[in-house]
Amino acid sequence: MRFLWLAALIFALIPCSALAAAHVELAQSASLVETQNGTLIAKPLNAITKPGQRVRYTIVAHNTGDHPAANLAPVVKIPAGERYVDGSAGSNAEYSVDGGKTWSVAPMVRVTNPGGTVTPRRALPAEFDAIRWTAPAALAPGARMTFAYDVIFE
Repeated sequence: MRFLWLAALIFALIPCSALAAAHVELAQSASLVETQNGTLIAKPLNAITKPGQRVRYTIVAHNTGDHPAANLAPVVKIPAGERYVDGSAGSNAEYSVDGGKTWSVAPMVRVTNPGGTVTPRRALPAEFDAIRWTAPAALAPGARMTFAYDVIFE
């Protein structure tokens, strides 16, 4: 009899613990970045961008769940016509040059030389097509974490 009561209690608790989880919502915004007196200033972005303009994308991760969100790693794709600004994503970012198949802080590309030989070289920031951040810690329930990067419109 005690076993049945214990089994019933365990099965009654399973649905409650299964509902408790982290739930992270991501929101992205953009602002125009201009230099004023040697300082970068973010301003509201108009709908139309011009070649050469620098834009800062900001991603806010918000844990709306009731448990910490571990291993948070937001990913963004850099669209054609936008060139990543070196160093703007911060020190906890990794980059991809193959659409997110592989990641590295210093991705490599293979270049065919005039003689036909292929050699690897470090990818230029303009060749990055995706960025992934690794959160330094779990995101607590109700907490927010911000990630940002800049691009130049071509």
